[in-house]
Amino acid sequence: MGLVLATYPIVAADRLYLDDIWRSMYGDPGWTSNARPLADVVMLALNQGTRVVELAPLPLWLGLAGIATMLVALRQAFVEFSDGHAWLAMALLVLQPFFLQNLSYQFDALPMALAVSCAGMALAAGMRASPTKGFMLSVIGLFASLCFYQAAVSVYFVLLAFHALFSLATYGTLQWRRHVGLLAAGAVTLLGYKLISGWWLAGGYSLSHSQMVAPATLPMHIFDNTLTFWRYATRTLAGAPRWGLSVTALIALTGLILGTLRPAQANPPLHGPGGSCSCWSSCCYYRLARWVSWRRLKTRSGARAPSSGSALCVPVHCSVRWLLASITDGAA
Repeated sequence: MGLVLATYPIVAADRLYLDDIWRSMYGDPGWTSNARPLADVVMLALNQGTRVVELAPLPLWLGLAGIATMLVALRQAFVEFSDGHAWLAMALLVLQPFFLQNLSYQFDALPMALAVSCAGMALAAGMRASPTKGFMLSVIGLFASLCFYQAAVSVYFVLLAFHALFSLATYGTLQWRRHVGLLAAGAVTLLGYKLISGWWLAGGYSLSHSQMVAPATLPMHIFDNTLTFWRYATRTLAGAPRWGLSVTALIALTGLILGTLRPAQANPPLHGPGGSCSCWSSCCYYRLARWVSWRRLKTRSGARAPSSGSALCVPVHCSVRWLLASITDGAA
């Protein structure tokens, strides 16, 4: 219900967004040519034919059901670190930086949401099953996610990094066999998908965007993309207090460092008196970024719905708790 209420402004706006315009005119799904065959399968099954028509907000609501299922599974995977669930819901904005934008599509909302759900479920299954079975389930889930929407692959790897950091903060060591195995599962899946996706790709746009960066220029590309992200975040939050964004980033970085370097603790790393304060700071930036998104979507159809400012919410949530817990333990 919370996800439905949070996305109500998108439903109320009732705007066609980017690719929606083309699909509403021609009814051609066209996802397989982008190496997203499962998106075609799901949407054609939903439309019960060979053409797609506008069914909004049904695809959005079905996608949110998949997201809710993923959150339940992830809570079980992370319960050893925290018995809460609010931080997992906020984590969506970090796990998939395009999450708010994805929900703005009237045709693509369901495949993109299912991609996020499959990636999260892949990690949850890998953590809870035996190492061998977990490896296989992770490969299957992550491959399905790639066939729905490739950009959602970040969900799997960021969750794996979260789990590794929480293990360091709680036990003072990684779960080496589990973490390395799931990292290998992700690498194998990406390689396999890269080899197979060539069978589906068609069209100049898809072929040009499927090219990989040369290894020699990879460091520079990562650096340039990082700068581009922060420039975009600054433009997106134009009018917001920049000192607030700077303080948020500083607290997040400090909390992550202290949380991972401190000795192993009996208490879960997300447990402590700083929970309510960190939740408020997270919600403020989430609401700010969402307000900017809705304003632009309302004033200009087809405008890009940004979510970059929200990406700092979860690091702040976790790091403030770690920081206050560290201070409390030191005082004791």
